[in-house]
Parts: sequence; C-alpha cells; structure tokens
Amino acid sequence: MATLQKNNKFIINLYQIRNNILRMLSNRGYIGFIKKYYSDISFDEFQKLYSQSNIGIQVYKETTNNKSNIIKTQCIVYFVDPTTKVGKVKQLFTRLMNSLEDTFDDNADIVNVIMIAQDKDINTNMNSIEKYVKSYQSIFNSTSKTKYKVKMELFYYSELSFNIIDHYLVPKHELMNKDEIKQLLIDMKCNKEQLPKIDVNDPISKYYGAEIGNVFRIYRCSPTSGISIYYRFVVEKK
Repeated sequence: MATLQKNNKFIINLYQIRNNILRMLSNRGYIGFIKKYYSDISFDEFQKLYSQSNIGIQVYKETTNNKSNIIKTQCIVYFVDPTTKVGKVKQLFTRLMNSLEDTFDDNADIVNVIMIAQDKDINTNMNSIEKYVKSYQSIFNSTSKTKYKVKMELFYYSELSFNIIDHYLVPKHELMNKDEIKQLLIDMKCNKEQLPKIDVNDPISKYYGAEIGNVFRIYRCSPTSGISIYYRFVVEKK
C-alpha cells in the first residue's frame, strides 16, 4: 500500500510538472501548437500516457529574424527515466541522445531539446547529467553537418513543480527582438553591456529560454507611479 501511494504521488507530481511545462512553452511562443494538440489532458489520460512511456512533448513554432527569414523551431521535451544511470555512465547518455536524434526534424532550423530530470539530491543517477547536456550541445553543433542547430536545456523536477511567473513578486518579463534592442540602445544612448544584468541561469532566464546576449523588458507595477519599464541584459555570471 505504501509503495502504491508513493507511486501515485510521483505520477501526480509529474502531471503537475508536465502542465507547468506546457504553460512555459506557451509563454515561449508555442501556444498555437499546444492548444491544438496538448490542451485539456485529464489526469486519467496522463496516467494512460505514463503507462505507455509516452508523456514527452513535441511542438513547433515559426518566427522571423531581422532579415524577415522564417525560422522553424522544433522543441522536444524528454522526461529522463529516473532509473537510468545517465549521470554515472557517459555512454548511456550518448545512447539516449542517439535515440532522440531519430526524432530531430531535418526541416527545422533549431532543435530545442528540453530534458526533465529528477533532482540530484533525490536521485544520484542524475549527478553528472548537467555536464553531459552542455557538452552534447557543443559537440553536436561543432561537428554535425545538419541544417539545424541544437539547443539543449535541463530542468529538474523541483524547478517545474510550480510556475515561477505566478509568484506575486515576479514582474512580467518579455524577451526583446533584435530590432527592439537596437532601437532601445539608440534611445538610451548606450550599449548592451551598460544595461543592468541578469544571469543566463537565473530561474526567469531559464523559464523563457533566454540566451547570452538577449535583453529582457520588465514591467514593474507600483501603486504610486503605475507601470515602470526596466531592462536586463542576459549574461553568464562567473
């Protein structure tokens, strides 16, 4: 009975995490795809998907760059099996990625792989997964001859057990496009390095998938002065 209750609690937690991921992806621009294919999945339906080892997510979005070219992004969310010793044996992680590569879309410009893993302090199998995730992206993009580039991300369960942007102390954040950043720097008569900084590993940066060199527009509400707008330059703090 205790084992059954523990398993049920684990599945309920995964269900909440998956829903938070879908909301995070909606805030990253995948909302149309999510509404069409992933909306309103009940807990019973999730349990069935879980029993089939099919709780992963695959979504697409199209954006335009500053040259008006269409950029197609494929996003794959993969839940790492808690029993997989990927953190101890590099070969196992490589084997895992080789199987995932079969799902990469050759027509995409960016393949964004988001790996979801159990926390290291709970599961020692995940001890070194962060190192392998980072090295995979670097090696793939420097050696692969594919059209697309791979962007790897790693989240632990605890980071997605709640939705960070729902916290009353977290103001609204938006990632600015290149044209907006260019105009901002002209208006403020400065360069990006002179803007206040935010770490690329900050929870908000991770939530929105921010990269080094991006700029956030932040809306802060005040009962006296109304809405004030601030900016943060994304950097990797040492």
